[in-house]
Amino acid sequence: GAKVELPLPDFAIASPADAGGSSAAPVELVSIDEIVLNDVEIVSGGRTLRGDIELEPRSAGVIVRRMTLSADDVAVDITGQITDLSGPSGELTIKAGALNFDSLLAFASAFAGGVGASGSRAGGAAVPSTMNIAASIDAESATIGTLSLQNLSGRARIRPDRVTLDPIGFGLFGGKYEGVLTLMSGGTSGFRLKAALSGIDMAGAMAFAGSPDTLSGRLSATIDLAGVGIDAQSALSTAKGTARVDITNGTVKNLGLVRSVVVATSGRSDVSAASAGESRDERF
Repeated sequence: GAKVELPLPDFAIASPADAGGSSAAPVELVSIDEIVLNDVEIVSGGRTLRGDIELEPRSAGVIVRRMTLSADDVAVDITGQITDLSGPSGELTIKAGALNFDSLLAFASAFAGGVGASGSRAGGAAVPSTMNIAASIDAESATIGTLSLQNLSGRARIRPDRVTLDPIGFGLFGGKYEGVLTLMSGGTSGFRLKAALSGIDMAGAMAFAGSPDTLSGRLSATIDLAGVGIDAQSALSTAKGTARVDITNGTVKNLGLVRSVVVATSGRSDVSAASAGESRDERF
């Protein structure tokens, strides 16, 4: 039921001189076997997570025996080891039923600032975080902005201003994404994609992009793109890079109507009969 706010205050151990010249401090801390927090709130940068935490101190870091955290649509189970709390830096395993990357990135940035500030100050100012966490991530589903992903699995590098997943694989519009994904936060949010896509349902992709009922088929592609923002409109309008795209076994809506107009202006005598039974859509 406790509430832990980051950054934590600085704790200094008094020297014997500070204690009135006594030869020993009134309390001597010999060792800590474990730290267990039940149903606590962790607050940093105005963001809050609630959960249960079991830690085992090790030198400058801790072994994360169990950490179950949740906030709104983020719920994760974490195990692993933080080798340096001042960064923090370490290696973790993250498992989730559903994962929201927007919330994860925002809290990681706030958490890094809070932890990195503790015990490290110059002239009263917080030292910028050097957070560098490696993590294996598995999630049944995930969201990036309004984009829904399925069966996400990969390796992540979590820093204060970005999350880089390399490699990463997930289901997308009935197909598969395999490659690298970088999500950036801070002053300018953005993305970097470098991957191979296969079996993407174009009808679903076009609906997500705001142009439903225009194109169907299955897409395969190799892409190397970067852009600003992570919502659909910003991503499409700012994306720059290179791509090779193949779309097969689909339909272009109303393209058949254009063909009919071309035939109609050609002066052929059988235009009406040929056009009467034709669809406005063009299959390919």
